[in-house]
Amino acid sequence: MTLSVEFLVALVKNNLWTPEQGLAYVLKNLEPQPKVKAVTELVNYLPANLTITALSEALTAVNFIEYDSDRAYTLIPLLEKLSSELLPEALKVICLIQEERYRAEALNAFAAKVPDDLLAATVTAARSLKDGYALGYALNGLTDKLPEVLSEALSAVALTQSDYDRATVLIALSEKLPPELLPEALNAAKEIESDDQRGNALRALAKKLPPECLKAAVKIARSIKNKSDRVFTLIVLAEKQPELLPEILSTARSIKNHRDRATALTVLAEKLPELLPEAVLAARAIKDAFYRAYALMSIGMKLPEVLPEVLIATRLLEYGRYHAELLRELAEYLPEVLPEAVTAACRVRDDECCAYALSGLVEKLTPDLLEEAVTGARAIEDERFRAYALIALAEQWPEVWPEAIAAARFTIENKECREYALRVLPDKLPPELLQEALVFMNV
Repeated sequence: MTLSVEFLVALVKNNLWTPEQGLAYVLKNLEPQPKVKAVTELVNYLPANLTITALSEALTAVNFIEYDSDRAYTLIPLLEKLSSELLPEALKVICLIQEERYRAEALNAFAAKVPDDLLAATVTAARSLKDGYALGYALNGLTDKLPEVLSEALSAVALTQSDYDRATVLIALSEKLPPELLPEALNAAKEIESDDQRGNALRALAKKLPPECLKAAVKIARSIKNKSDRVFTLIVLAEKQPELLPEILSTARSIKNHRDRATALTVLAEKLPELLPEAVLAARAIKDAFYRAYALMSIGMKLPEVLPEVLIATRLLEYGRYHAELLRELAEYLPEVLPEAVTAACRVRDDECCAYALSGLVEKLTPDLLEEAVTGARAIEDERFRAYALIALAEQWPEVWPEAIAAARFTIENKECREYALRVLPDKLPPELLQEALVFMNV
C-alpha cells in the first residue's frame, strides 16, 4: 500500500521526513493523479531549488491521468502554485484535455494567472471550443483582463444545449456585464425552458438590471409556471419594484404543497415580517415529520417564540442523523437543549454519522457533558470512526488524548482500518504516532 497524500504531507510538516524525502517518494511511487495532488500540497514545504522540478513533474503527470474530468480538477489547484516560467507548459497541458467541458473549466481557472504574453494564445484556445457552454465559460474567465470578450461569451449562451449550462454561464457572467449587454442577457434567460434554471439565471441578473429592463424581467418571471420558483424570482425583483409584493404574497399563498408554501412565505417574510405566523401555519400542515421540523426550524431562526415548537417536532423524529443535526442547531438558540443533543448524537446507529455528530458538538460541550460524549464515542463499533470521534473530542479536551491515541494506534495496526487512518487522521495525529505508522507501512 502506498502512502496517502495526507500522510505524506503530515510527515513533512512534522519534520519526520525532509521535503526532499517526501518529493522523492511521490515521484517514484505514486500514480499520476495522487502524484499531482501530493506535489500541489508538498510544494508549500519544498526549498526553492526543488519547487520548479516538482511542479514540472506534476504538469507532465497530468497528461497521464485517465479521465478528462479528473485531469481538469486535479490540474486546477496545481495552477495556483505555478510560477510564470511554467505557465506556457500548463496551457499546453490544458489544450490536451479532449472533452471540451473540462478543458473550458481548466482554461477558466488558468485565466486568473495568465500573463500578458500568453493572453492571445489563451483566447485562441478558448475560441477553439465548439460547445456553447465550454466557449462561454472559458471566455468568462478572461473577461477581467479582456472585457471586450464579454459580448462573445454572452453570445455563446445561445449555442448551449442544456438549460442548466445556459443558466450556469449567465450566472457566471451576470456580475461582469455592462448595461448595454443586459437586454441581451435577459433575452438569453427568457429562452431557458426549465422553470428552475430560468429563475436561477433571472435572479442573478436582477441585481444589475437598469430600470428600463425591469418590465421585461417581471414578464419573464411571471412566465415561470412553478409557483415557488416564480415567488423566489419575483422577490429578488421586488428589491427594485416593491409594488410587486402583493402579487408575490398572493402567489405564495396559492402554493398547494405545504412545504413549498412554508418555504416561500418564510423567504417573503424577509420583506414582510408579519407573514411569519402564516408561514408557521403552513409548516405545521406539512405531513412529513422531517420536513415539518426543518421548515419550523427555518422560521424559528427568525421568530424565536417558535423554537419550543421546533423542539417538539424534532423529538417526534426517530433517533438518527437528522434528529441529531436538528438538536445541534437548536442548541445554538436554546442552550438547555445541549444535553439532549449529546444524547441524540450518541444514539445515532450509523457509526460514521455518530462520529460526525459527536465531532460537531465538541466546541459546545461543557465538562458535565464530556463523559457522556466520550462514552458515546467508545460505543462506536467501527474502529475507524471511534478513533475519529475520540480525536475530535481530545482536540478540545486534552484529558481524552491518551484514549484517542490508543484508538488511533489500533486503526493503524489493523490492516483493514489503516488506509482510512492514514488518509483521514494524519493532520490530527502527534509525531510519535506518525512515526509508528511509518514502521507499519514498511517505508
